Amino acid sequence: MNGVTLLNVVFAVGLAGAAFSGETYNVTLDKPAVFGKTELKAGDYKLEVNDSKAVLKGKKASAEADVVVDQAKDKALRTSMCCLASDGKTYQIKEIRPSGTSLKILVK
Repeated sequence: MNGVTLLNVVFAVGLAGAAFSGETYNVTLDKPAVFGKTELKAGDYKLEVNDSKAVLKGKKASAEADVVVDQAKDKALRTSMCCLASDGKTYQIKEIRPSGTSLKILVK
């Protein structure tokens, strides 16, 4: 492999990693929900994604979770979340799709 090709490969891998590292998105929780192991109140949060970790930061509380970042087929028109209510009351965030991106952030 010549120097130019190797540089292109390193650059492309770096760009792919940058897409998931240090990005911040606005998220609104309409109802209380659990993210990772922390229950958060309804309100506005910033979602920060760094490789395999994500943090939801609010004015008074924050929560961290292990995540897998995947690509969806289409861009999300608005931020959406997929939640499961295991006990019928508490919502557990399992997936976040930030507005304007094709990212699918899956919570482990």
